[in-house]
Amino acid sequence: MTEDVAAPSALESEFTVLGGMLIDQDAILRVVDVLQPEMFYREAHRRTFTAMIALFEKGDPVDVTTLAEYMRGSSELESV
Repeated sequence: MTEDVAAPSALESEFTVLGGMLIDQDAILRVVDVLQPEMFYREAHRRTFTAMIALFEKGDPVDVTTLAEYMRGSSELESV
């Protein structure tokens, strides 16, 4: 009998990191050199993190509005 084993993940932690990055711009500075997109288990979290870093690197504000517009422009908003 085989047992289904879920891949290790901490979805709540991923969600908390992304939320913290939206609330506190200094949080982005703390994670940008530590986290990589592939460290996120959920694909939507990977895409969101990548978009947030792209905005940050362009010098744009990273907030819900700019993130949504950026992701809409790259046709990722609906899939996330």
